[in-house]
Amino acid sequence: MTLTVDVISDAICPWCYIGKRRLEKAVAAFAGRNQVRVRWHPFQLNPHMPREGMERKDYRTAKFGSWERSLALDAQVAEAGRAGRASSTTRWTRRTAWWPASCSGSGSRSWPSASEGGTEPERG
Repeated sequence: MTLTVDVISDAICPWCYIGKRRLEKAVAAFAGRNQVRVRWHPFQLNPHMPREGMERKDYRTAKFGSWERSLALDAQVAEAGRAGRASSTTRWTRRTAWWPASCSGSGSRSWPSASEGGTEPERG
């Protein structure tokens, strides 16, 4: 029997990446009992991001109400990431759009092959 797991994820979202790493561990623990097929589907957390992006501090302040709140959330991500060895996004200085021209950027070009192959492309 094959277990199919559909994951809807924003490839630039640090929480999604942490979840990806946790899912990988769960799938590895499940190995040998049944097959697991993971299908990845794109989701855009911020469909209104300008194609050229914007300064991270401005973006996060607007999104979370203050820069201090943003930093507190970054600390939560960093703590969760340490547990799962996820990469940090706190050093980024610019938030960019990454969806194809039909959306607003370029980063999801790898999603179709990821979905077809059952695995997500590796990230930083």
